[in-house]
Amino acid sequence: MTKAYLAHSSSDKKRFIEPIAKKFGKDRCVYDDYTFEEGMKSIEEIERCLEQTDLFVLFISEAALLSDWVKTEINKAHKLLNTGSIQRIYPVIIDQNISYDDSRLPDWLRDYNLKYIGRTTVAFRRISSRLREISWNFHPRLKERNEIFVGRNDLLKILEERLDSMEQPTPTCIVASGIKRIGRSTFLTRCLRKTNITSDSYRALNIIMNRYESIEDFIYKIYDLGLSTNTKFHNLSGIRMEEKIKIAASLLLDFEILKERLMVIDDGCIIRNGGEVATWFLDILSAVKGKNYIFLMLASRQRIINFPRNFRDDIFTVRVPELTVRERAGLLKRYLDFEEVSLSMDDFNIFTGLLNGFPEQAHYAVDLIKELGLVQAKKNSYLVREFNQERVASIIQEYEGNDFALNLLRLLSEFEMVSYDLLIFIVGEEKQVMELLEKFFISCICEYVGPSNDYVKLNDTVRDHINRIKLELPVNFKNKISEHVEDFICNYDPENVDAPDFMYSLKKALLEGKKIDEELLIPSHYLKTLKEAYDSRKYSEVIQLADMVLSKDSFSVVNIDPSIIFQIRYQLCLSLARTRNSRFKDEVMKIKGIEHNFLFGYYYRLIGKTELAVERYSKVLEENPYHSRAKRELVQVYLQESNFEKAEKLAKQNYMFDVYNSFHIQAYFKCLIEKRHIPGNIDIIKELMEKLKRIKSKHAIEVLLISEMQDLSLIANLKKEALNKTDQALSSCPESVYVKFAVFEVYEKYSLVDKMQEMVGELEKNIDSNSNLYHSMIYKKAVCMSKCGQKVEAIRLIDSQLKHLSDDLRERYKASLTKSESV
Repeated sequence: MTKAYLAHSSSDKKRFIEPIAKKFGKDRCVYDDYTFEEGMKSIEEIERCLEQTDLFVLFISEAALLSDWVKTEINKAHKLLNTGSIQRIYPVIIDQNISYDDSRLPDWLRDYNLKYIGRTTVAFRRISSRLREISWNFHPRLKERNEIFVGRNDLLKILEERLDSMEQPTPTCIVASGIKRIGRSTFLTRCLRKTNITSDSYRALNIIMNRYESIEDFIYKIYDLGLSTNTKFHNLSGIRMEEKIKIAASLLLDFEILKERLMVIDDGCIIRNGGEVATWFLDILSAVKGKNYIFLMLASRQRIINFPRNFRDDIFTVRVPELTVRERAGLLKRYLDFEEVSLSMDDFNIFTGLLNGFPEQAHYAVDLIKELGLVQAKKNSYLVREFNQERVASIIQEYEGNDFALNLLRLLSEFEMVSYDLLIFIVGEEKQVMELLEKFFISCICEYVGPSNDYVKLNDTVRDHINRIKLELPVNFKNKISEHVEDFICNYDPENVDAPDFMYSLKKALLEGKKIDEELLIPSHYLKTLKEAYDSRKYSEVIQLADMVLSKDSFSVVNIDPSIIFQIRYQLCLSLARTRNSRFKDEVMKIKGIEHNFLFGYYYRLIGKTELAVERYSKVLEENPYHSRAKRELVQVYLQESNFEKAEKLAKQNYMFDVYNSFHIQAYFKCLIEKRHIPGNIDIIKELMEKLKRIKSKHAIEVLLISEMQDLSLIANLKKEALNKTDQALSSCPESVYVKFAVFEVYEKYSLVDKMQEMVGELEKNIDSNSNLYHSMIYKKAVCMSKCGQKVEAIRLIDSQLKHLSDDLRERYKASLTKSESV
């Protein structure tokens, strides 16, 4: 068992050290009340205990710097570190009057990335993380590789000129915008080093903000960094926005006192779609303006649009583009040299030509050459070109058959980030978890984030993929999560909880309907719960919870970010549309802008009024030609209208944008199967089916089975093989109504009326009148009746059950019955 030596001044013992020692217990730490006998604290005792220590923790305060005992311990520990007897030294500043560059610290100690920590629970978490790193056998070369930096010289010069300007004050916030993994945060870190604002060893504290969060989350996440001991905020939902601004600003001002900086990875929270900056964020910057200090570095997915620089000289923005061709080649060469991989000039040019401007892609290319060898890497060069999605698919494939690894990946995808201790509580099997996390880290599947890498975070692309394929959490994991959430609710202590656990546990408690002190809840808890309930198709629950939240007196623009209120109302409208609730038209009038038309288009598509849906979606795309959701929805409308020409054009665009999205593949396949007679389309259909085989998601498996049925029946016309495939599909996906619709169509192709009736019966069991698939099910029933010679009754069924559809669509359904009879 790894052990920590807690070096401190006796004057800090009661207020800070003793609570930490109690958490560790006697077996995991050296603490004088546990280890040294009374009156026996001597050089020999110190040396004996230090020799049994893996981690030397130094609690730095004014008293500690004046203590001869502490000075002795520091010197002894440094000597033992050099001989390898001690694995690591971890200094922690616990006195706000001490800075990381205090001249009384030994020169070698000032080279450490010293941080102030004001709370014992935070210090305990950080020390625990360092102990785990020692036992983990971390890979220092990975860290060294991540320090490689090439290019961006023009951008560095622009920022350097701005920071050196005597005519303008030092900006409070520097924003680097660009797509994910393009190197935004690396660029910002490099900027501060190059301008001598920070040292090479300095690492900014960091937080991650997503589009479902707001100022309340910002406050909690900054507080979780441990710089401030101010706990005078409670019931954040109920206090006025101006008061929240003051709280956030006071937390940021501690950064200047302690010479710290904050890196914010922003995924649509602070800079929203359309380039608008959250008003609350601008107000916070105004509150700390005039300090001539860079408090914040913001790595944002969105670019600030129409933002006059002369109006806000406290914000400086740069756009981080893809690496140039020359920079890509330079970065690849640096990685090849680092990994001691030699390539001929021809091979070097081949791999350079595959790179498309992401720094991480160059990592991946070198790893692929090392793993597969040059010959196989060249044969699989498409993995480099399409590394973003291909890599995710290959990761899932690599662990296929390893249930423990897949379950751990699914568990990690449950959280935005999670502490190691909570992972072990849920999973158990610490040795296996550690070994897998090490592999995930090496493969860049996950990363360590937080003030001192306290939390595990799954790579965003991997997380999105796993959530998309809907792997099921094991029952024992679910039970342990519920147990943890119950304990959290009953024993909540603001001093003893980390921010990610706070965010996750309260959201989960809301989903499970547990009784919660509402003063603990913040707006993002409600929004994330609504989003998760909607994704789980619990539309009635979404409507009920949204109505409850929006009726709260505290949910007004005086207290709450309007963006959060908008998103809650947006989830409400989606659910009202899904259930065809008559309230939809009243609620949607409260939503303005482009999303007003999008929601109306969605509603009209679901009720079969395709002309109105096209009109609304067209308005959305006129205003924003890149609105991906509108383009996806418009494909479905065109398919509903059997307008395969227009559907194919849009479906192809969507597919080319994301070739491993099974929903895009499904839509594109539907278009091509209807135009299978056109030369070249069969080849594309085969390509789509091959892509589906690589994805391995639940949805992709369903779509592949449906595609194979249609390929065998409509293209190859192999009756026996097509019918065998229907049996396989029903066996593999017994709950899927989409598979049952496709099976019905195969039976219809071969006029197997008894089988058609059987499948209609199955569909009726699974689809009620509130489902958006109800009209499709009624149409299939009408087709079946028409095949049995009951055409009049079939037409009557369409007229009586599908009144909500447009007259045009109903007429097309009825006209197609004659065609169906003749098949």
